[in-house]
Amino acid sequence: MFCTFTTTCPHCLSEQMAFSLQNSYSRPNSEFHFMTFSCNGCFGPIVLEVRQTSQVPPQNISGSLNQSPYARVIKTLPEIEESQAPINTPDRVARSFLEALDNQRRGNLTSAAMMFRRTLEQAIKAVDASLTGSLFRKIEKLKDMQLLTPAMSEWAHAIRLDGNEGAHGDDEIAQDVVEDLHGFTELFLLYQFTLPQMLEAWKKRTES
Repeated sequence: MFCTFTTTCPHCLSEQMAFSLQNSYSRPNSEFHFMTFSCNGCFGPIVLEVRQTSQVPPQNISGSLNQSPYARVIKTLPEIEESQAPINTPDRVARSFLEALDNQRRGNLTSAAMMFRRTLEQAIKAVDASLTGSLFRKIEKLKDMQLLTPAMSEWAHAIRLDGNEGAHGDDEIAQDVVEDLHGFTELFLLYQFTLPQMLEAWKKRTES
């Protein structure tokens, strides 16, 4: 049995994923080792800094490194990046945005596209809850009210159309389309929620 390690993969985000040992390097005259493992699912690599706590070198441990009394894991790299919504995004909108990002990172592209569209719908409702009708009409109304620039309305329509394709289209949505949806949605949230608060904070500082 070979040395293994179990953790959430920082690449495919699979939880309780087993990793297989690929190589090990020891610091000269030191109890610390660097061990490289690969995910058994996506084959993405991680590096562990491990402290040897017995006469058995970590790379010679048979079985799971997690449960071994012969070594202690000090650090795992890369760390899983924590996704964040733009500052001042309303909580409900932020949750949808983070769910979209989570689906995107896991490769669930259709679900990601749908959630980016849902994020847009909730963001527009947060801007003006009185708006009614289709998402198309709501976007156009915000533009008419000068709450969206022409460029921002185009982005909003792009999110609407591609997100709708994800929900109702027959083909799998492409990764580059989802990446565009991510970028457009994040910019929309920045424009609607982050920049106005930054401007208000600036005004208060300059007026005091």
